[in-house]
Amino acid sequence: MVLSIPEYQRYINTHLRLLHFCYCKIHENNNELSFEQFIKKPIEAKSEARNFFNANSYLLHEYIEKNSNLPGSDKEILLGFNLKLSSKFVILKQLKSYAIFMDIETDKFYAVLALFDPFQKIIDCLPVLVKATILPFNDKIIYDGFLTRETYIGKNMEKNMLNQYKESKVNKLIIKRLTNIKDNL
Repeated sequence: MVLSIPEYQRYINTHLRLLHFCYCKIHENNNELSFEQFIKKPIEAKSEARNFFNANSYLLHEYIEKNSNLPGSDKEILLGFNLKLSSKFVILKQLKSYAIFMDIETDKFYAVLALFDPFQKIIDCLPVLVKATILPFNDKIIYDGFLTRETYIGKNMEKNMLNQYKESKVNKLIIKRLTNIKDNL
């Protein structure tokens, strides 16, 4: 399952504007690089900005403060980044409504939507270990648009993870919303 086209456009536009801000902070060219110029930069520039943002959480509040005229819907998306979770995940399987991400540090399972292309189109074979950031969006969990594939998972590990997943599903422990971190502990 993926976001609707209007949801995707709303998320991407808001996220890219934040990344533009972060990129300008890295390169100390706050007013020199236009948003349109940033959009034309290669994915590596956007990834650099995303990694800088993930390492410096204060940038979110600085960006919101600097752009006090942001629409409420954009602020809502941005405030969701306060609940972001950057980790190594196993994308275990793709279901009809979402993909199952397993955080390898906590063994928690998350129901994650793809942005525009389904995960099967992005990654040729599941399960796979990836570095990713997940965050809330419209009462769902999405990833931020950046995945770094680490390695594929062998059959024995897959079997063990699927058993853990089935147990979590039976016990209703699949996390489908990141509205409050305490709700997921």
